[in-house]
Amino acid sequence: MFSSTFVNAGGVMGELRDGINFLKLMKPLRHPKLLILQLDHWWFLDAPLGRAEREISGLNAVTDVTLPKLLQPYHWLQDGSLTLAQAIEGLISRRISPNWGNYYPIGVQAHVLGRGFRMDGSFLDSKLWLGLEENSASLQFGAILGQIHRSVGSFDKTRLPDPKMFAELADLIALAQSSADSLIVVLPSLPRPVIAAMDDSGASRAVTVIRERLHELLQGIEYYDFHEPDSVGGTDCEYLNGNHGGDVTYARILEHIAEQNPTSSLGQFVDLPGLQDLIDRNEGLSFIQNDPSHYLGLEADYLNLNCAKQRSELH
Repeated sequence: MFSSTFVNAGGVMGELRDGINFLKLMKPLRHPKLLILQLDHWWFLDAPLGRAEREISGLNAVTDVTLPKLLQPYHWLQDGSLTLAQAIEGLISRRISPNWGNYYPIGVQAHVLGRGFRMDGSFLDSKLWLGLEENSASLQFGAILGQIHRSVGSFDKTRLPDPKMFAELADLIALAQSSADSLIVVLPSLPRPVIAAMDDSGASRAVTVIRERLHELLQGIEYYDFHEPDSVGGTDCEYLNGNHGGDVTYARILEHIAEQNPTSSLGQFVDLPGLQDLIDRNEGLSFIQNDPSHYLGLEADYLNLNCAKQRSELH
């Protein structure tokens, strides 16, 4: 996908403030040649109940031993995510044989649940994507469509654009520009049924205002609005769930940027023919298996969308 090394800071941002906190920690350590910042429209809505700020503790976060971390396996035993046999095997052999892959990942959650971060920083939910477990809330985008129909959460049609969040975006952009040689900002697409439900419910009205405001504020920034799924292409089968695209969705976004803007700062970091081949081989999928030998199966129709999940042979 990229012609040079890259890192995906998956899971870092739940709000704009999280991005600011992350970049403050990153800045003394790394100065990337290109930073791609993805925005979610709901970050700009007012929050009468407050905003949850994620704890971003820096490098020591992965090595600190805390009581909650020590107790986590007992919670997994209690909720059935981890069986006693698996726990004993892990204690004796220090390795739990996963039923979804051909390699030993790091950590009990990755071993048993098939859930965690890949080496590039992107998030993987192996057992769900391979059809070994079911998330009933995500079937046919049900969780997000339910929020829209009930007018709650990030799709509450009574929530209005918050001027304070646009001011916070300005702080984030300034920090991002000083933290990298080049900056690209992207508003990603949502699945077609979600967009249609938002239009029907009135939730799109606030989003329209947000998109217009972003267009105004990001003048002079390399900014792309892909909110409408037709601007990206592909099918609903390529989305992870109702509010996140999959690997192929974001590959299509990169392809569009590289094709539509020959002067984009992205151009020097993307192998466009290779990217197009990757999209062709994984059309209709949400999960790109960079090394299929690592996994014990192919992607399932885990959203129950009647998707024909078939990965093409290597070109």
